[in-house]
Amino acid sequence: TKFQKSLIGPANGDTLDCSFCGECTSVCPTGALIGSKFQYTSNIWELKKIPASNPHSSDCELMYYDIKQSGISN
Repeated sequence: TKFQKSLIGPANGDTLDCSFCGECTSVCPTGALIGSKFQYTSNIWELKKIPASNPHSSDCELMYYDIKQSGISN
């Protein structure tokens, strides 16, 4: 077909026991993984990352918010 979609997921058809916390999208180094609510709202190069404390981490790792102009986008 002319337009094909790619599916990003585990190899060999495996499944993940996922709680949909969004952590995989926040650590994706290329911006290829994004949340479905965030899709098509901004380009990755238009965003600025700001650090924040991660409430889900027991070792005080930072998480990052992506901001565009003055509001938090993701």
